[in-house]
Amino acid sequence: MRKTPVVCGVFLGICSLLVSAAPAADVTGKGIKAGFSLADMNGADWDEDFRAKPGYSLGAFLTLDLAPGLSLQPEVFFVQKGSRASDGDLTMAVRLNYFEIPVLLKYALLSSPKAKVFIFAGPALAMKFDSRLYVAYEGESSTQDFGESKPFDVGLVFGGEVAVPLGRNTLLLDIRYTLGLTNCCQDGNGDRYRVKNSAILFLAGIGF
Repeated sequence: MRKTPVVCGVFLGICSLLVSAAPAADVTGKGIKAGFSLADMNGADWDEDFRAKPGYSLGAFLTLDLAPGLSLQPEVFFVQKGSRASDGDLTMAVRLNYFEIPVLLKYALLSSPKAKVFIFAGPALAMKFDSRLYVAYEGESSTQDFGESKPFDVGLVFGGEVAVPLGRNTLLLDIRYTLGLTNCCQDGNGDRYRVKNSAILFLAGIGF
């Protein structure tokens, strides 16, 4: 039985719980975001011919006020990472699907009735649930499990967000960069390869 539909169902359930969490005194916002990513893999043990690979991302968040202009924002995201390369008729792509849990410290640079501008940064733990290697050559293609990827990854997220009032809700525009801090691949003996993930995410969302 394929595990992807089951895992996706669990992920959507977690998102629903996060968005519909019972209001607390310090919970001032919640919402959903979606968009696309440009991800890459790099390091001393990775082929330099590989380049950024497009993907998509979807998730939910809560915002908890800590002080005037300062808040904490835990999130849960599905995000696609990986890398790709082409040489003539040969195309190769690594696709890594993660559940990523960033915990962001968020600061308001600008606050007005028409818009708010934030910067944020914080750690992110990523848990892999699927990894694939795609190969195409002269019209023939194949897909197989990319068994060299590790089950967990740790990164640092930083970026900015613009929030615009939209009736009772808020329109959110978010750009962020995730820098991998740990090696994300290993061989069959458990020896780590010097390879790290990175990704730029462009997100739009609604805050409730």
